[in-house]
Amino acid sequence: MDKDSAGVQGIRVKQRQGKKLTTLAGSDDEYDTDVDDEKVETPFDPCGRRTYSRTCRKLRIVPKSFILEALGGAVVDVRRHGLGDKDVLALSTALLDNTTVSTLSLVENPLTEKSFHFLFLALAENLYVTKLVLRSTCSTDDACASTCAQLLSETLVENSTIQLVDMSENGLKDMHAVYFASILQNCKTLTHLNLSHNNFGDAGAQLLASGVGQYESHTAHNTNAAAGEGKDDGRMSRGKKLGCIAANE
Repeated sequence: MDKDSAGVQGIRVKQRQGKKLTTLAGSDDEYDTDVDDEKVETPFDPCGRRTYSRTCRKLRIVPKSFILEALGGAVVDVRRHGLGDKDVLALSTALLDNTTVSTLSLVENPLTEKSFHFLFLALAENLYVTKLVLRSTCSTDDACASTCAQLLSETLVENSTIQLVDMSENGLKDMHAVYFASILQNCKTLTHLNLSHNNFGDAGAQLLASGVGQYESHTAHNTNAAAGEGKDDGRMSRGKKLGCIAANE
């Protein structure tokens, strides 16, 4: 896609997804960013910095200087910053404009279900992020993990740009495996899926193995030891088998 086409698509995205982000944020004045209205009137913002600053102002939060700086580069790494819903909303609206960021890392931020909705609405339309690192973002809440897994699965069906996803250390269980099996089966452009250091049992491991088996063209699915790392109870061998998938290059 050339730059002009990307710019036109960016404007369309801002009109459509900006309204969705505002709706999900809530109808009260505190969360009403009016992103969809203002974005139409402002020039295309290739870094998303103006959008980020404006959204922070409307949400009555202080823009984070390290995010503003990172939006101009290839990597946004906001690990361990305790991001709240408003922080994630502001960052997500910026990603609707951004054409420079290829790696997004939210490691060890305890995100809520609402935050995941904000994030994946933006990523469903973003054409530039190729690496998404969500390690230890929903490790203490099964419902939140389910929301994240479901939204990730739905997003990757629409987004053909993301190639690497890290969902390690999220306390994922057998109930979540169905979403990742779907990802393995249906997402043809994904090359790396890290599910290590989670809590999948035999049932989850079987679902994941089935997903991989139905889509052998994936070049690397790093699900190493997902089904029982460090446990000598029959699940170790299946975990090691899944780990070998990463060598399928």
